Amino acid sequence: MTKKQVPPVELLHRRASLRRSAAAILAGIGFGAASPVHSSGEPMPFVLNADFIAKHVEPKIKMPKGAHALTSYKRYYAVDRSRAGAVSVVGAFIHDVSAPGVVIVEMDDLPRRLDGGCDVIDVRYSVAARRVLSARCNGVA
Repeated sequence: MTKKQVPPVELLHRRASLRRSAAAILAGIGFGAASPVHSSGEPMPFVLNADFIAKHVEPKIKMPKGAHALTSYKRYYAVDRSRAGAVSVVGAFIHDVSAPGVVIVEMDDLPRRLDGGCDVIDVRYSVAARRVLSARCNGVA
């Protein structure tokens, strides 16, 4: 073996290490993992922002039958963390053509209405599954 040649076993170890590094990098930017991973290996907390909503949540929402256009609602979003660690984005949409748009709030500040028909839409998006779990009109009192 010359100085520049590397034994085949060491090459395999290097390749495996590169694959693990690439997977960690891709997971950190959102490919293959629900949330980025800190260099310590611990998952970083999910932070909701308007960009995430525009790119991942709203394009996947199928409005329920009888609902208005998505953009005609004031859309309130919050992060819901279960005790088991699951992270969901919860939305409460209130039909308001005079002031539509997106508002990010804490779970306790999410508007809660028990009626309103399709003037009020409740949405739940799973961050891990990357899909809308439900989008439904409220009942009518």
